[in-house]
Amino acid sequence: MEVTNLQQFVIEYQKAGIEWVECKLKSDLLDEDQRAFLDSLKNALDDGDKTEAKITREAQGSKEYRDFIRGMVLARAEMLRKKVRYDALEMLFKAEQSKMSFAKEQFKFLPHTP
Repeated sequence: MEVTNLQQFVIEYQKAGIEWVECKLKSDLLDEDQRAFLDSLKNALDDGDKTEAKITREAQGSKEYRDFIRGMVLARAEMLRKKVRYDALEMLFKAEQSKMSFAKEQFKFLPHTP
């Protein structure tokens, strides 16, 4: 069975959608964990003598936190790239669908021979 252009678009569209959802999940999890990760760093730095402001500055300036933020931002960027691909395939799919509908309507006006 030959796969039509429209069927190929559906396959690619579904694949892109799944990839986008997987990346969105990773990005959302990192986003949700940001505060808890910072709090765990702050707890580890709290020796009882430092002010809350100093603990926060040290935690936010730590390599671990900067690495976490970098990973979170990279995951968000990857998710947005997948979303752009998904949206582009959706537009291509709709254009192909419209082209097929137009061709079908044109066919109605062709002279029919018995």
